[in-house]
Amino acid sequence: MEHEAAVLRIARQDLARGQAERAREQYEQILQTDPRNPEALVGLTYVALATGAAEEARSLAEQAVKAQPDYLEAQILKVVAGEALGDRDEAVAQMSVLAQAHPDSCLAAYHAGRLLAASGRGEEALPFLRRAVDRVDQVGRRCDILNLMGYVLQDLDQLGDAIRAHRRAVEIFPSSCKGYEGLADACARGGDLDAALAVLDEALAKVAEGDHPALWQKQAELLAAKGELPAAVASAERACERLPDGAQGWLNLASLRLLAGDTTGAEQAAKRASELDPTAWQPHFQRGMICDAAAQGNQAEVAYRKAADLAPDRWEPTNNLGLVMLAHGSPADVFEAEQLFRRATELAGPTESQPRFNRARALARLQQHAECRQVCDELLAGDLPDELRQRVQALVGELPK
Repeated sequence: MEHEAAVLRIARQDLARGQAERAREQYEQILQTDPRNPEALVGLTYVALATGAAEEARSLAEQAVKAQPDYLEAQILKVVAGEALGDRDEAVAQMSVLAQAHPDSCLAAYHAGRLLAASGRGEEALPFLRRAVDRVDQVGRRCDILNLMGYVLQDLDQLGDAIRAHRRAVEIFPSSCKGYEGLADACARGGDLDAALAVLDEALAKVAEGDHPALWQKQAELLAAKGELPAAVASAERACERLPDGAQGWLNLASLRLLAGDTTGAEQAAKRASELDPTAWQPHFQRGMICDAAAQGNQAEVAYRKAADLAPDRWEPTNNLGLVMLAHGSPADVFEAEQLFRRATELAGPTESQPRFNRARALARLQQHAECRQVCDELLAGDLPDELRQRVQALVGELPK
Protein backbone atom coordinates (compact mmCIF):
# COMPACT_ATOMS: atom_id res chain seq x y z
CA MET A 1 0.00 0.00 0.00
CA GLU A 2 2.83 2.42 0.78
CA HIS A 3 4.40 1.69 -2.60
CA GLU A 4 1.05 2.22 -4.34
CA ALA A 5 0.54 5.53 -2.53
CA ALA A 6 4.02 6.66 -3.57
CA VAL A 7 3.40 5.76 -7.19
CA LEU A 8 0.10 7.67 -7.15
CA ARG A 9 1.83 10.69 -5.67
CA ILE A 10 4.53 10.64 -8.35
CA ALA A 11 1.93 10.21 -11.09
CA ARG A 12 -0.06 13.19 -9.81
CA GLN A 13 3.09 15.30 -9.77
CA ASP A 14 3.94 14.25 -13.33
CA LEU A 15 0.42 15.12 -14.47
CA ALA A 16 0.59 18.53 -12.77
CA ARG A 17 3.84 19.24 -14.63
CA GLY A 18 2.22 18.36 -17.96
CA GLN A 19 4.13 15.09 -18.30
CA ALA A 20 1.08 13.08 -19.34
CA GLU A 21 2.87 10.04 -20.74
CA ARG A 22 5.01 9.60 -17.63
CA ALA A 23 1.87 9.86 -15.51
CA ARG A 24 0.15 7.29 -17.71
CA GLU A 25 2.97 4.79 -17.10
CA GLN A 26 2.65 5.23 -13.34
CA TYR A 27 -1.12 4.79 -13.32
CA GLU A 28 -0.97 1.75 -15.61
CA GLN A 29 1.63 0.21 -13.30
CA ILE A 30 -0.90 0.38 -10.45
CA LEU A 31 -3.70 -1.07 -12.57
CA GLN A 32 -1.56 -4.10 -13.41
CA THR A 33 -1.86 -5.22 -9.78
CA ASP A 34 -5.11 -3.44 -8.86
CA PRO A 35 -7.30 -3.19 -12.00
CA ARG A 36 -10.16 -1.44 -10.18
CA ASN A 37 -8.11 1.19 -8.36
CA PRO A 38 -10.34 4.28 -8.64
CA GLU A 39 -7.54 6.82 -8.17
CA ALA A 40 -5.50 5.30 -10.97
CA LEU A 41 -8.56 5.20 -13.21
CA VAL A 42 -9.28 8.85 -12.46
CA GLY A 43 -5.64 9.71 -13.13
CA LEU A 44 -5.81 7.99 -16.51
CA THR A 45 -9.04 9.90 -17.19
CA TYR A 46 -7.14 13.15 -16.73
CA VAL A 47 -4.42 11.86 -19.06
CA ALA A 48 -6.99 10.92 -21.69
CA LEU A 49 -8.66 14.35 -21.46
CA ALA A 50 -5.28 16.08 -21.71
CA THR A 51 -4.44 14.15 -24.87
CA GLY A 52 -7.83 14.60 -26.55
CA ALA A 53 -9.02 11.01 -26.11
CA ALA A 54 -12.55 11.84 -24.96
CA GLU A 55 -14.08 8.40 -25.59
CA GLU A 56 -11.32 6.75 -23.57
CA ALA A 57 -11.77 9.37 -20.84
CA ARG A 58 -15.48 8.65 -20.50
CA SER A 59 -14.86 4.88 -20.38
CA LEU A 60 -12.21 5.28 -17.68
CA ALA A 61 -14.40 7.61 -15.62
CA GLU A 62 -17.27 5.14 -15.86
CA GLN A 63 -14.97 2.38 -14.63
CA ALA A 64 -13.88 4.55 -11.70
CA VAL A 65 -17.51 5.30 -10.77
CA LYS A 66 -18.33 1.60 -10.98
CA ALA A 67 -15.39 0.78 -8.73
CA GLN A 68 -16.34 3.49 -6.22
CA PRO A 69 -19.87 4.87 -6.79
CA ASP A 70 -19.49 7.77 -4.34
CA TYR A 71 -16.22 9.01 -5.89
CA LEU A 72 -17.24 12.59 -6.75
CA GLU A 73 -14.17 13.42 -8.84
CA ALA A 74 -14.87 10.42 -11.06
CA GLN A 75 -18.49 11.54 -11.49
CA ILE A 76 -17.34 15.04 -12.42
CA LEU A 77 -14.81 13.76 -14.97
CA LYS A 78 -17.41 11.53 -16.54
CA VAL A 79 -19.50 14.65 -17.22
CA VAL A 80 -16.44 16.56 -18.50
CA ALA A 81 -15.70 13.72 -20.89
CA GLY A 82 -19.29 13.84 -22.11
CA GLU A 83 -18.88 17.56 -22.76
CA ALA A 84 -15.73 16.84 -24.80
CA LEU A 85 -17.80 14.44 -26.89
CA GLY A 86 -20.29 17.19 -27.71
CA ASP A 87 -22.97 16.58 -25.08
CA ARG A 88 -22.79 20.11 -23.66
CA ASP A 89 -26.46 20.58 -22.72
CA GLU A 90 -26.50 17.28 -20.87
CA ALA A 91 -23.16 18.15 -19.26
CA VAL A 92 -24.53 21.47 -17.99
CA ALA A 93 -27.54 19.74 -16.44
CA GLN A 94 -25.54 16.94 -14.85
CA MET A 95 -22.79 19.21 -13.51
CA SER A 96 -25.30 21.61 -12.01
CA VAL A 97 -26.91 18.72 -10.16
CA LEU A 98 -23.52 17.56 -8.85
CA ALA A 99 -22.58 21.07 -7.72
CA GLN A 100 -25.90 21.52 -5.93
CA ALA A 101 -25.60 18.12 -4.25
CA HIS A 102 -22.00 18.78 -3.14
CA PRO A 103 -21.82 22.44 -2.10
CA ASP A 104 -18.34 22.03 -0.60
CA SER A 105 -16.78 20.78 -3.83
CA CYS A 106 -14.65 23.39 -5.56
CA LEU A 107 -14.25 21.16 -8.61
CA ALA A 108 -17.98 20.67 -9.12
CA ALA A 109 -18.70 24.36 -8.60
CA TYR A 110 -15.96 25.40 -11.03
CA HIS A 111 -17.09 23.10 -13.82
CA ALA A 112 -20.74 24.01 -13.29
CA GLY A 113 -19.83 27.69 -13.58
CA ARG A 114 -17.56 27.10 -16.56
CA LEU A 115 -20.17 25.12 -18.46
CA LEU A 116 -22.94 27.60 -17.75
CA ALA A 117 -20.71 30.47 -18.85
CA ALA A 118 -19.79 28.66 -22.07
CA SER A 119 -23.51 28.17 -22.72
CA GLY A 120 -24.17 31.91 -22.43
CA ARG A 121 -25.78 31.65 -18.99
CA GLY A 122 -23.46 34.02 -17.17
CA GLU A 123 -25.86 35.08 -14.42
CA GLU A 124 -26.34 31.44 -13.44
CA ALA A 125 -22.60 30.77 -13.66
CA LEU A 126 -21.50 33.49 -11.25
CA PRO A 127 -22.71 31.91 -7.95
CA PHE A 128 -20.90 28.68 -8.80
CA LEU A 129 -17.70 30.50 -9.74
CA ARG A 130 -17.80 32.56 -6.53
CA ARG A 131 -18.24 29.38 -4.54
CA ALA A 132 -15.30 27.80 -6.34
CA VAL A 133 -13.08 30.81 -5.58
CA ASP A 134 -13.95 30.55 -1.89
CA ARG A 135 -13.13 26.84 -1.74
CA VAL A 136 -10.06 26.44 -3.98
CA ASP A 137 -6.79 25.88 -2.14
CA GLN A 138 -4.29 26.47 -4.98
CA VAL A 139 -3.26 30.04 -5.73
CA GLY A 140 -2.83 29.44 -9.46
CA ARG A 141 -6.20 27.76 -9.68
CA ARG A 142 -7.86 30.60 -7.79
CA CYS A 143 -6.33 33.03 -10.26
CA ASP A 144 -7.77 31.05 -13.21
CA ILE A 145 -11.25 30.96 -11.68
CA LEU A 146 -11.17 34.67 -10.87
CA ASN A 147 -10.16 35.38 -14.43
CA LEU A 148 -13.02 33.31 -15.81
CA MET A 149 -15.37 35.10 -13.44
CA GLY A 150 -14.00 38.42 -14.68
CA TYR A 151 -14.70 37.53 -18.30
CA VAL A 152 -18.23 36.41 -17.41
CA LEU A 153 -18.76 39.77 -15.71
CA GLN A 154 -17.40 41.53 -18.81
CA ASP A 155 -19.93 39.71 -20.97
CA LEU A 156 -22.66 40.86 -18.56
CA ASP A 157 -21.39 44.47 -18.87
CA GLN A 158 -20.58 44.56 -15.16
CA LEU A 159 -17.21 46.11 -15.87
CA GLY A 160 -16.50 47.44 -12.38
CA ASP A 161 -16.93 43.97 -10.87
CA ALA A 162 -14.96 42.47 -13.74
CA ILE A 163 -12.01 44.79 -13.12
CA ARG A 164 -12.07 43.93 -9.42
CA ALA A 165 -12.05 40.20 -10.19
CA HIS A 166 -9.13 40.48 -12.61
CA ARG A 167 -7.25 42.81 -10.26
CA ARG A 168 -7.68 40.31 -7.45
CA ALA A 169 -6.27 37.60 -9.73
CA VAL A 170 -3.23 39.81 -10.39
CA GLU A 171 -2.75 40.51 -6.69
CA ILE A 172 -2.81 36.88 -5.58
CA PHE A 173 -0.70 35.59 -8.48
CA PRO A 174 1.44 38.42 -9.86
CA SER A 175 3.70 36.07 -11.81
CA SER A 176 0.92 34.86 -14.15
CA CYS A 177 0.10 36.86 -17.26
CA LYS A 178 -3.53 35.68 -17.44
CA GLY A 179 -4.71 38.06 -14.75
CA TYR A 180 -3.03 41.00 -16.46
CA GLU A 181 -4.55 40.05 -19.81
CA GLY A 182 -8.00 39.86 -18.27
CA LEU A 183 -7.55 43.18 -16.49
CA ALA A 184 -6.33 44.84 -19.68
CA ASP A 185 -9.29 43.42 -21.60
CA ALA A 186 -11.73 44.75 -18.99
CA CYS A 187 -10.21 48.23 -19.09
CA ALA A 188 -10.24 48.23 -22.89
CA ARG A 189 -13.83 47.05 -22.98
CA GLY A 190 -14.70 50.02 -20.80
CA GLY A 191 -13.04 52.30 -23.35
CA ASP A 192 -9.96 53.17 -21.27
CA LEU A 193 -7.16 52.07 -23.60
CA ASP A 194 -4.55 54.05 -21.66
CA ALA A 195 -5.40 52.17 -18.46
CA ALA A 196 -5.26 48.88 -20.36
CA LEU A 197 -1.81 49.73 -21.74
CA ALA A 198 -0.65 50.72 -18.25
CA VAL A 199 -1.72 47.28 -17.00
CA LEU A 200 0.36 45.66 -19.73
CA ASP A 201 3.36 47.85 -18.89
CA GLU A 202 3.05 46.60 -15.32
CA ALA A 203 2.79 43.02 -16.54
CA LEU A 204 5.80 43.29 -18.83
CA ALA A 205 7.84 44.55 -15.91
CA LYS A 206 6.81 41.66 -13.64
CA VAL A 207 6.01 38.56 -15.67
CA ALA A 208 8.80 36.38 -17.07
CA GLU A 209 11.06 39.44 -17.32
CA GLY A 210 8.86 40.88 -20.03
CA ASP A 211 9.32 37.94 -22.37
CA HIS A 212 5.77 36.59 -22.51
CA PRO A 213 4.55 36.76 -26.15
CA ALA A 214 0.87 36.97 -25.21
CA LEU A 215 1.48 40.24 -23.40
CA TRP A 216 3.33 41.76 -26.35
CA GLN A 217 0.53 40.64 -28.67
CA LYS A 218 -2.11 42.15 -26.41
CA GLN A 219 -0.13 45.38 -26.34
CA ALA A 220 0.01 45.36 -30.14
CA GLU A 221 -3.78 45.00 -30.35
CA LEU A 222 -4.38 47.91 -27.99
CA LEU A 223 -1.87 50.18 -29.69
CA ALA A 224 -3.52 49.41 -33.03
CA ALA A 225 -6.91 50.29 -31.53
CA LYS A 226 -5.43 53.67 -30.54
CA GLY A 227 -4.16 54.15 -34.09
CA GLU A 228 -0.49 53.94 -33.07
CA LEU A 229 0.43 51.55 -35.87
CA PRO A 230 4.27 51.77 -35.82
CA ALA A 231 4.30 51.00 -32.10
CA ALA A 232 1.74 48.22 -32.63
CA VAL A 233 3.92 46.65 -35.32
CA ALA A 234 6.96 46.83 -33.03
CA SER A 235 5.07 45.04 -30.23
CA ALA A 236 3.80 42.36 -32.63
CA GLU A 237 7.36 41.83 -33.83
CA ARG A 238 8.47 41.35 -30.22
CA ALA A 239 5.74 38.73 -29.80
CA CYS A 240 6.98 36.84 -32.88
CA GLU A 241 10.58 37.02 -31.66
CA ARG A 242 9.55 35.35 -28.43
CA LEU A 243 7.28 32.78 -30.06
CA PRO A 244 8.76 32.23 -33.53
CA ASP A 245 6.76 29.06 -34.15
CA GLY A 246 3.38 30.64 -33.42
CA ALA A 247 1.45 30.95 -36.68
CA GLN A 248 -1.20 33.26 -35.21
CA GLY A 249 1.42 35.75 -34.09
CA TRP A 250 2.85 36.02 -37.60
CA LEU A 251 -0.65 36.36 -39.01
CA ASN A 252 -1.36 39.22 -36.61
CA LEU A 253 1.93 40.84 -37.59
CA ALA A 254 0.99 40.55 -41.27
CA SER A 255 -2.31 42.31 -40.63
CA LEU A 256 -0.66 45.15 -38.70
CA ARG A 257 2.08 45.63 -41.27
CA LEU A 258 -0.56 45.84 -43.98
CA LEU A 259 -2.47 48.47 -42.00
CA ALA A 260 0.79 50.38 -41.64
CA GLY A 261 1.31 50.29 -45.41
CA ASP A 262 4.20 47.82 -45.42
CA THR A 263 2.97 45.33 -48.03
CA THR A 264 6.39 43.68 -48.41
CA GLY A 265 6.73 43.06 -44.68
CA ALA A 266 3.11 41.94 -44.50
CA GLU A 267 3.71 39.41 -47.29
CA GLN A 268 6.76 38.01 -45.48
CA ALA A 269 4.83 37.59 -42.24
CA ALA A 270 1.83 35.96 -43.98
CA LYS A 271 4.16 33.57 -45.78
CA ARG A 272 5.75 32.58 -42.47
CA ALA A 273 2.31 31.96 -40.95
CA SER A 274 1.42 29.74 -43.91
CA GLU A 275 4.65 27.76 -43.53
CA LEU A 276 3.95 27.16 -39.85
CA ASP A 277 0.33 26.09 -40.42
CA PRO A 278 -0.09 24.84 -44.02
CA THR A 279 -3.72 23.80 -43.50
CA ALA A 280 -4.89 27.22 -42.24
CA TRP A 281 -6.91 29.40 -44.59
CA GLN A 282 -6.23 32.71 -42.86
CA PRO A 283 -2.63 33.24 -44.11
CA HIS A 284 -3.77 32.80 -47.71
CA PHE A 285 -6.69 35.14 -47.11
CA GLN A 286 -4.27 37.68 -45.64
CA ARG A 287 -1.97 37.30 -48.63
CA GLY A 288 -4.96 37.95 -50.87
CA MET A 289 -5.64 41.23 -49.08
CA ILE A 290 -1.96 42.16 -49.33
CA CYS A 291 -1.99 41.52 -53.08
CA ASP A 292 -5.20 43.53 -53.34
CA ALA A 293 -3.51 46.44 -51.60
CA ALA A 294 -0.58 46.17 -54.00
CA ALA A 295 -2.92 46.08 -57.04
CA GLN A 296 -1.77 42.55 -57.89
CA GLY A 297 -5.12 41.14 -58.95
CA ASN A 298 -3.92 37.83 -60.39
CA GLN A 299 -1.90 36.97 -57.27
CA ALA A 300 -4.84 37.98 -55.09
CA GLU A 301 -7.07 35.60 -57.06
CA VAL A 302 -4.65 32.70 -56.47
CA ALA A 303 -4.44 33.44 -52.74
CA TYR A 304 -8.20 33.76 -52.27
CA ARG A 305 -8.85 30.56 -54.22
CA LYS A 306 -6.47 28.70 -51.93
CA ALA A 307 -8.15 30.19 -48.86
CA ALA A 308 -11.60 29.24 -50.17
CA ASP A 309 -10.42 25.68 -50.87
CA LEU A 310 -9.08 25.36 -47.32
CA ALA A 311 -12.17 26.92 -45.72
CA PRO A 312 -15.22 25.93 -47.81
CA ASP A 313 -17.51 26.82 -44.89
CA ARG A 314 -16.27 30.42 -44.51
CA TRP A 315 -17.85 33.24 -46.48
CA GLU A 316 -14.97 35.70 -46.35
CA PRO A 317 -12.53 34.11 -48.85
CA THR A 318 -15.34 33.29 -51.29
CA ASN A 319 -16.64 36.86 -51.06
CA ASN A 320 -13.20 38.40 -51.61
CA LEU A 321 -12.52 36.07 -54.52
CA GLY A 322 -15.76 37.35 -56.01
CA LEU A 323 -14.52 40.93 -55.63
CA VAL A 324 -11.36 40.07 -57.53
CA MET A 325 -13.33 38.42 -60.34
CA LEU A 326 -15.70 41.39 -60.46
CA ALA A 327 -12.69 43.68 -60.82
CA HIS A 328 -11.29 41.53 -63.65
CA GLY A 329 -14.39 42.59 -65.52
CA SER A 330 -14.85 40.11 -68.38
CA PRO A 331 -18.39 38.68 -68.82
CA ALA A 332 -17.17 35.24 -67.70
CA ASP A 333 -15.43 36.72 -64.68
CA VAL A 334 -18.48 38.75 -63.66
CA PHE A 335 -20.69 35.68 -64.07
CA GLU A 336 -18.34 33.72 -61.77
CA ALA A 337 -18.34 36.64 -59.33
CA GLU A 338 -22.14 36.50 -59.07
CA GLN A 339 -22.00 32.77 -58.36
CA LEU A 340 -19.32 33.33 -55.72
CA PHE A 341 -21.32 36.07 -54.02
CA ARG A 342 -24.40 33.83 -54.06
CA ARG A 343 -22.37 31.14 -52.27
CA ALA A 344 -20.88 33.66 -49.84
CA THR A 345 -24.37 34.90 -49.01
CA GLU A 346 -25.51 31.35 -48.21
CA LEU A 347 -22.47 30.79 -46.00
CA ALA A 348 -22.73 34.13 -44.19
CA GLY A 349 -26.40 33.84 -43.31
CA PRO A 350 -29.06 36.56 -43.15
CA THR A 351 -27.28 38.89 -40.72
CA GLU A 352 -24.27 39.60 -42.98
CA SER A 353 -25.11 42.22 -45.61
CA GLN A 354 -21.85 42.68 -47.51
CA PRO A 355 -21.94 39.56 -49.74
CA ARG A 356 -25.58 40.26 -50.61
CA PHE A 357 -24.70 43.79 -51.67
CA ASN A 358 -21.77 42.48 -53.71
CA ARG A 359 -24.10 40.04 -55.43
CA ALA A 360 -26.43 42.93 -56.29
CA ARG A 361 -23.49 44.75 -57.88
CA ALA A 362 -22.65 41.67 -59.98
CA LEU A 363 -26.29 41.29 -61.02
CA ALA A 364 -26.33 44.91 -62.16
CA ARG A 365 -23.19 44.32 -64.23
CA LEU A 366 -24.88 41.26 -65.78
CA GLN A 367 -27.93 43.47 -66.54
CA GLN A 368 -30.16 41.25 -64.44
CA HIS A 369 -31.88 44.38 -63.21
CA ALA A 370 -35.05 42.89 -61.74
CA GLU A 371 -33.16 40.46 -59.55
CA CYS A 372 -30.68 43.16 -58.58
CA ARG A 373 -33.55 45.43 -57.49
CA GLN A 374 -35.10 42.60 -55.48
CA VAL A 375 -31.83 42.00 -53.59
CA CYS A 376 -31.45 45.73 -52.94
CA ASP A 377 -35.04 46.03 -51.66
CA GLU A 378 -34.40 43.15 -49.26
CA LEU A 379 -31.25 44.87 -48.03
CA LEU A 380 -32.96 48.22 -47.55
CA ALA A 381 -35.74 46.56 -45.56
CA GLY A 382 -33.16 45.40 -43.04
CA ASP A 383 -30.86 47.09 -40.54
CA LEU A 384 -27.87 48.42 -42.49
CA PRO A 385 -24.94 50.64 -41.52
CA ASP A 386 -25.47 54.15 -42.90
CA GLU A 387 -22.59 53.92 -45.39
CA LEU A 388 -23.79 50.61 -46.83
CA ARG A 389 -27.38 51.87 -47.00
CA GLN A 390 -26.19 54.83 -49.04
CA ARG A 391 -24.29 52.52 -51.41
CA VAL A 392 -27.35 50.30 -51.90
CA GLN A 393 -29.53 53.35 -52.59
CA ALA A 394 -26.98 54.64 -55.10
CA LEU A 395 -26.97 51.27 -56.88
CA VAL A 396 -30.78 51.30 -57.07
CA GLY A 397 -30.62 54.82 -58.51
CA GLU A 398 -28.40 53.58 -61.35
CA LEU A 399 -30.85 50.86 -62.41
CA PRO A 400 -33.14 51.44 -65.42
CA LYS A 401 -36.61 52.56 -64.44
